[in-house]
Amino acid sequence: MIIRHPPIATRATLAILGLIGWLLGVSEARAQLRICNYNVTASDSSLTSPRPGVDTILSAIGNSAKGGFSRPIDVLVLLEANSVSTTGVQFATLLNTIYGGTNYRQSALNGGSTGAGRPICVYNAATVSLVNEKAVGITSSTGQPRQTLRYQFQPVGYDSNASFSVYASHFKASNSSSDAARRNVEARAIRADLDALGDGVGAIQLGDLNLYTSSDPSFQTLTGTGPGQFFDPVSSVGSWTGNAAFSAVHTQSPATTAFFGGQATGGINDRFDFQLTTGELLDGRGLDSITSSYWAFGNTDTHTMSGAITTGSPAALAALIPGSTIAQASSVLTALSQVTDHLPVVSDYQLPAKMAASLTGVPTTVIKGAAVSGLLTVSNAAPVAVVMGADRLDYGFTGSGVCVGTGSDAALGGGNAHLVALNTALAGPASGTLTVQATSPQASNPTVSQAVTLAVLDHAIGSFAAGSTVSSLDIDFGTLTQGSGTSSQAFGVFNRAGSLGTAWTAKLDLDSIAPAVPAGVFETTLAPFANLASGSSRSSAMSMLTTTSGSFSGTYSLAVSDEDLPGATAKTMTITVRGSVVTPANVVLSVPSGSQTQLAVGFAGI
Repeated sequence: MIIRHPPIATRATLAILGLIGWLLGVSEARAQLRICNYNVTASDSSLTSPRPGVDTILSAIGNSAKGGFSRPIDVLVLLEANSVSTTGVQFATLLNTIYGGTNYRQSALNGGSTGAGRPICVYNAATVSLVNEKAVGITSSTGQPRQTLRYQFQPVGYDSNASFSVYASHFKASNSSSDAARRNVEARAIRADLDALGDGVGAIQLGDLNLYTSSDPSFQTLTGTGPGQFFDPVSSVGSWTGNAAFSAVHTQSPATTAFFGGQATGGINDRFDFQLTTGELLDGRGLDSITSSYWAFGNTDTHTMSGAITTGSPAALAALIPGSTIAQASSVLTALSQVTDHLPVVSDYQLPAKMAASLTGVPTTVIKGAAVSGLLTVSNAAPVAVVMGADRLDYGFTGSGVCVGTGSDAALGGGNAHLVALNTALAGPASGTLTVQATSPQASNPTVSQAVTLAVLDHAIGSFAAGSTVSSLDIDFGTLTQGSGTSSQAFGVFNRAGSLGTAWTAKLDLDSIAPAVPAGVFETTLAPFANLASGSSRSSAMSMLTTTSGSFSGTYSLAVSDEDLPGATAKTMTITVRGSVVTPANVVLSVPSGSQTQLAVGFAGI
């Protein structure tokens, strides 16, 4: 039988949220998940604590890095456990001793059993929450010997979309047709339970399945088509028992000499222990299996077929446990051969992406038509220690009146920065929300929205009149007599209100005045100013001196602009001045004929 990985699932497209007017806008403990199942043969009622050497094995599992990184166990499923209150408490205490603290806890439910113990679970409450426990199937002497336990976990810091189920099973042993039929009873109960959850559920089937070949009816049931179809994540499917082609995944038995009563001693030649996953955990997205990490722990495929695990290479094992010496690796192999009659199965799983998004740099007040942007920063804040520990974050952002964009960011990256342009075409109060939507499956914090308000002002309206916009002023002093003193005329510079009134009109700045020429003829009291409020004016005077005779004219250029806000523009206002200065005429006396004298006096400039 050939088991194929499912195709990458089709994901929902970017959700677009409409916005009104213009828009403004807007990434714990570091952990992937390491899941381990281990038949610890602890069902013996006389066994009151884990056998010596278990601590060596659990510590080595936490230090191992077959998939590229090390991390402590997050979920440990134990098979052939005595009970939650005995084996569960003991292993939780042991893990807390190894790593310090009190984060490891045991499950609560004891499933039914007709013998050889039952599945239980120990988990790290700092990284996963145990949401629910359920017993699956009914035990009997002719059907299911032990109930499967379904544990629903949720990674800490994620919502229920990231939850996943673990089916912990210990199937009927031995290789007769009746044993195979009883295994299939268990498999059908599991599939009925999982299929009822619907398609797209992330689930892991693990435990001691006692399978000799993939043609076993139970394996066919587990991997049959339907919503709860399981797949072998390492695609190592066939007749496992005694077959050297599958020696890398063999788990039973690591011993050829018994170190405790009842220990199987057949040597490594069977794949009894598994982690199978639904297709949802094999599509490369969201919570997903890191298949390179899958490992029958301690099996480096260097051992002798049907030999003890200690025939394997300590150097090969040390290479997969960073910081381990060959001697330490040899101690691990020895412990594996003496503690139980199975190897643990270890696999790592990537976490979904976790989005963080924020918008900064948005001004509170701008002028109509301003080209302004906010700085949108989006990052993948998944709480991981290595990049491959989390799915990449895919996202998009959008909204009416702003630029639309998309992006992608790996975990532990620096995030992406986007300039989000704002629409300032209309004056007045503006408000809106920029929405950033993660499209990565099961992403935590998938929607980030930021509401912002903005004041958009009309441009200042510089004028020489209050009632209408007059940008050019003509001042004519006429004809003045030289030496008659200074002639002055008053005028004002106004900032008129825009279409929405004075409250929504920018202030006016007079930045500079280019004086009229020639110098020494015209003078003004007008000087540069800033922030002339709308509806206000600045009074000034223009003067003409009479020191020099002649006809004079000139133009003052006033460089005006909006107050210093985004969108400010500049304009020019002009004042044209003119006038003449004349000298007084000579006095002429005229005397008429005869005795009478005529006097004619002429006065220039009168």
